[in-house]
Amino acid sequence: MTWWDVTLELVTRGDAQVIVFQSHEPLGDQPLLSIGRSPLADVVVPGASEDIQYCVVVDNDGSAWLRDGERRVRFDRVELADTVIRLVAPPEPSALTWKLALRVAGRTTIQPAGRGADGDIRVFHKRDVIVGRDKRCDLSIQSGNLSRKHCLFRVDHRGEVLIKDLGSTNGIHLRGVRVDVAPFALSDHVFLGDYKIALAEAPKRVPV
Repeated sequence: MTWWDVTLELVTRGDAQVIVFQSHEPLGDQPLLSIGRSPLADVVVPGASEDIQYCVVVDNDGSAWLRDGERRVRFDRVELADTVIRLVAPPEPSALTWKLALRVAGRTTIQPAGRGADGDIRVFHKRDVIVGRDKRCDLSIQSGNLSRKHCLFRVDHRGEVLIKDLGSTNGIHLRGVRVDVAPFALSDHVFLGDYKIALAEAPKRVPV
């Protein structure tokens, strides 16, 4: 699959900024960008309605489309609340992606295997890392306290990490508080099953 760099101009009350976003999760066979109010969206528009979320889908030939539910139109610009989002140039294949390194300390079996004195370090060259009991997860932890898909770590376009509960039974607790989605700093950690998980280092841009 080809990942795409999508250059967008965001104009809010006359204040304009140009940001390059990288497509990530597949929608069917295609990577996408999400636009909406959710803090987990790639393009966050705080004043947007909770019911409105768009996806920018990039075809294999680099053409960009905007999806709103079942509707799909060629993407040029879209307006949400007081923000206008415009496609600056055709998407280009990504040369770089994010390196996300997690430090995992625990007692039970973890996949893939490997151990270190201060916990194992798992390195992922991708923006989204799903943690759960299912062996198809990026980080599979065999613990009865975890749901099959328990939570998600995501690196945003600024290199900052978010953690999101994926509807798990036991939830995630950060700094003593149960959260649905929250920033995850180098100083933070979460306990998932019998494991303590933290960032081993700040995310870095690396070649795809």
